[in-house]
Amino acid sequence: MDGCFTALHIACHENDTATAMTLITEGNEQYDAIDVYGYTPLILACKNEMTDVAMALIATGKSNPGHVNNYGSTALMRACKHNMSNVALALLATGESNPMQVSYAGHTALERAKLNNMREVVAILENYYMSHNNDTICDESTEDK
Repeated sequence: MDGCFTALHIACHENDTATAMTLITEGNEQYDAIDVYGYTPLILACKNEMTDVAMALIATGKSNPGHVNNYGSTALMRACKHNMSNVALALLATGESNPMQVSYAGHTALERAKLNNMREVVAILENYYMSHNNDTICDESTEDK
């Protein structure tokens, strides 16, 4: 069902937590549906800082946490942008989110979190990188050029 807007997409886009949670609870939605912009409901929930919705979508096991939208962005990047630390941890725990994914703007989730001064998420991602045997953490300038 790629390229269309589901009721869950619309609820997440409009930041309607009650409707989104009802749709998730009823289980009639395609949790991993992709709209014309490449957004899944999970990416939209993270984009709109809907922590409860994002966590509920992740808990379904059907939300495609590793999906990259048409702009090179992921749910993890959006969670990092908005300092949604519990969501970032849950996304990493799925094993499906790629913290090294680079957006078309040229940023990883860690760089996005640093750009937005999200200390808690930066710490989570740095710990994640270190625990997964990455010897280096990107420490280049985070200023836009």
